[in-house]
Amino acid sequence: MIEVRDLTKIYKKTGVTALDNVSFTIPDGKVTVLLGPNGAGKTTLIKIICGLILPDGGDVTLNGFSVVRNRSKALKHLSVVLEGDRNLFYRLTGWQNIEYFLSLQGVKLNKSRAKELAKKFGILDVLDREVRMFSKGMKQKLSLLISFLPETENIILDEPTVGVDVISSIEIRKLIKHIAEEGRAILLTTHEMLVAREVADKTVFLNKGKVILETSMKEIFERFSGTTFVVKFRGIRFQGAKEIGDNTFEITTSDAKELSGHLSKLSSLGAEILEIKVYEKDLEKIFLEILNA
Repeated sequence: MIEVRDLTKIYKKTGVTALDNVSFTIPDGKVTVLLGPNGAGKTTLIKIICGLILPDGGDVTLNGFSVVRNRSKALKHLSVVLEGDRNLFYRLTGWQNIEYFLSLQGVKLNKSRAKELAKKFGILDVLDREVRMFSKGMKQKLSLLISFLPETENIILDEPTVGVDVISSIEIRKLIKHIAEEGRAILLTTHEMLVAREVADKTVFLNKGKVILETSMKEIFERFSGTTFVVKFRGIRFQGAKEIGDNTFEITTSDAKELSGHLSKLSSLGAEILEIKVYEKDLEKIFLEILNA
């Protein structure tokens, strides 16, 4: 488990408060997605969790070890894949990259486990090649594979699907869910709302250095999403309907029961129903609603 408690970070040269008393938890066996616009404080937060910079206040604990007071012990419980495809040595093979990065963590390569995961990732057959010959998706899968192999309890994935093709993105999302189900605590950052919707068990929204919402993806859709029904009909005037021309009208509702009542009444009055449209809010619009709430 990753626990973030009362984190504050002020960049003194600019006077910018990047984090303002931020607290939340990343539970085991779940994927927590960190969302927020540019400048929200996400990068600063990730750097503090990784021990790259110190906070001005508060702390982060990784399985009970303080990143501030006991950095070396804490970081033994963390694996990280940062954004971009320069996380690997291009002149080394896939296997050589795996062995090198595991050795840095003092982890002995479990070849059978590596092969099992590489097969799931669909890259087992290419691990003998130099990484410079890999596609973008293959490089990203190899980076993820390396982060999963040490079996550390906590994993940070920074934009794990950025720049990869559609098929690779789908496969990566499945793998992330699979690894979380092994009992790992995963913190994932993304600007891709589809990724957030598919992998998130929990979401944390940051804006201007503050947590503005911490909840499950299910609750987000219950609170913020909605369906709008638009009925176009001809032949009669109807209370609440808008005339759109040529004896044609339109009525809008977001209540399914009310829609059923309108349709029954229109039918009984002999109206000609021309069209019924259904509009669902997409996650981007929900995200903007949360930021502006």
